[in-house]
Amino acid sequence: MEDLDDKYKAAFSVGGIAADVEMSIVLDEIRESNAVQYWSITSGSSIISSPTIYKDTIYFGCNDGILYALSTTGQLKWKFLTGDTIVSSPVIHKEKIHFGSYDGNFYCLNLDGWVVWRFNCGDSIAATPCIFSDKIYFGSKTGFFYCLSEDGTLIWKTQLGGEISSSAAASDKGIFVGSWDGYVYCLDYSGKIKWKFKTGGFVASGILSHNNRLYFPSLDKKLYCIDYEGKLLWSFRTPESVTGTRIIAEYNSVYFGCRDNNMYAVSADTGNLIWKLPAENMIVGAYSTDDKNLYFGSTDYSLYAIDKKAGTLLWKYKTNGILVSRPVIFEGKIFFGNWNGKFYCLSITGEQLWEFQASSKPPSHIHVAHWDETRKKIVEMGSEILVDIKKDPEENKGFGLDQYTGRRKPVYITSKATTGYIKRKEIRVRRDGTVEEEKYTEGGGHGH
Repeated sequence: MEDLDDKYKAAFSVGGIAADVEMSIVLDEIRESNAVQYWSITSGSSIISSPTIYKDTIYFGCNDGILYALSTTGQLKWKFLTGDTIVSSPVIHKEKIHFGSYDGNFYCLNLDGWVVWRFNCGDSIAATPCIFSDKIYFGSKTGFFYCLSEDGTLIWKTQLGGEISSSAAASDKGIFVGSWDGYVYCLDYSGKIKWKFKTGGFVASGILSHNNRLYFPSLDKKLYCIDYEGKLLWSFRTPESVTGTRIIAEYNSVYFGCRDNNMYAVSADTGNLIWKLPAENMIVGAYSTDDKNLYFGSTDYSLYAIDKKAGTLLWKYKTNGILVSRPVIFEGKIFFGNWNGKFYCLSITGEQLWEFQASSKPPSHIHVAHWDETRKKIVEMGSEILVDIKKDPEENKGFGLDQYTGRRKPVYITSKATTGYIKRKEIRVRRDGTVEEEKYTEGGGHGH
């Protein structure tokens, strides 16, 4: 897998446009990379973890390393500090809260926020745990898949072929989990691999078990349906990759969002398209439904509500940041967090009831190479912004998305032409975000 450090060099100016450019980098990393680079997301106020609501308390993790517990009216009850980012969504089982952290620990807390036990695997955990028959299953960055007992004792661990960022599914037929080596694995309950199903890209999203079938996307731009023995039943090709944390299914429909800006509904039996609805930007998070509607967030900062049968827009609500966290429906209200660290509660018709700021930290960014050196250089250069990207030369074009308008804007692009020469598009940007000067330069010598 290509590391971000091999792809990007970036720096930001001081002044008013720094936040705009940082959000542009986040958006374009999601758009341009093969997958959301979970392991490269830094600590910050951003909320990727999806909320869980139990006994009138909302639990969710934050990239500031804190698990928050709020009342359903928006008051902080308590918070629990871990050693690093929390992307994993909390799961409640037998009055206990279970989740993983990038600090290498898997945590079990009581409902008051006190540690019951913790298990150290020495490796970052992004996956939301799967709990089945009183056993806890989760994967880690180095590709180990773990099975723990209720008291946190290791029962077994199995090495798979790639990183594991997605949640598993379980049934009496086995445990099913995707990996960044492109396979979906079926393990028996002793941890042995029964079979594996090959796709053409990372399997970074959760596995859905529905009506004795498994549904999941791969970064090869396909949604797959296989049976419990690993036999392909159908696949549905999309124009871009499907990168939501988990797709959902109800009755005979499977719902999923795509980086082509569309939400899709396809037949669970055949994979035939039922409808698709365009959003204003990429859909990379998770989704929820109630009796009639489907709710999802987008990188255009909006939460959408649509009629899930007809695929028509009912309303949308604009926030101040990207939406990756899954919206949760509880007692006629909608709860979700965003990239800028705000946690929202809306009515079922889309009116804001309250919001909670999770952290005083700035939003997370996706780590790029030579951060300190290039930041220092740009501060010395004043208002000029430099972004150095290895891209296909045919895609050497305007880069970036304005944080407020959602429109693409160029900054500074370097790409290796087919001749081996470096061609640069240089943009000087004023502090208010407008373009002052734009020019191309070509240099001799070969790029690396």
